Amino acid sequence: MKYLVLHSFVDKNTRELFNEGSLYICTNKERAEELIVKGYIKKQEVKARKSKKVSDE
Repeated sequence: MKYLVLHSFVDKNTRELFNEGSLYICTNKERAEELIVKGYIKKQEVKARKSKKVSDE
């Protein structure tokens, strides 16, 4: 799952720095919930991209 970083933090498990505005990718739902509750991340909404049809004129 992808999450948007709201506040910079260093992950206690990986020691990796995540800056505000970056993506945090995590498969551990418990760890993600912990970070959401603490206000560090939020679920990233996936927006569907609209493709434009190119006409042959």
